Amino acid sequence: MNIEFVPEIQIDEGMSRAAVELLTQCFPGAGHDGRDYFKQLPHYRLLAYEGDLLVGHLGVDLRVMNLNGQAVTVFGAIDVCVAPDRQSLGIGIGIGTALLQRFETIARDSNRVDFLFLLSKNPAIYESVGYKKTTLRTKWLKIDQHENLAVRWF
Repeated sequence: MNIEFVPEIQIDEGMSRAAVELLTQCFPGAGHDGRDYFKQLPHYRLLAYEGDLLVGHLGVDLRVMNLNGQAVTVFGAIDVCVAPDRQSLGIGIGIGTALLQRFETIARDSNRVDFLFLLSKNPAIYESVGYKKTTLRTKWLKIDQHENLAVRWF
């Protein structure tokens, strides 16, 4: 398996088509409408390949947020998915875990990232690799179908 860290501006048509296919397989009926992302275009992507086949995707959203009146830089994981036929194979490190480890390494090696931010409807996925669910409340810009709708509390 090979994981590439690609700035969004360098995503080519082939990568985009492969991402659309993978997101469609992983999240059928989720409403991405043929886009290669769901709500927000990522700043970077981690793309996991087996040969020429895209088998894993992790979008990276880079933001500055307010934490108790102080600006902090946040590296957020979005649109994380692994091809259904490659999930939980139980052979060595899984693709999703490898993507998250690379995500962490990039953030740790940067002198500009203060926090990792992961959202999921199924937090058990992240908890299974050592993340802990928090009860912090934060404001987040709600985006749907390319519209900024509101600032939402989580």
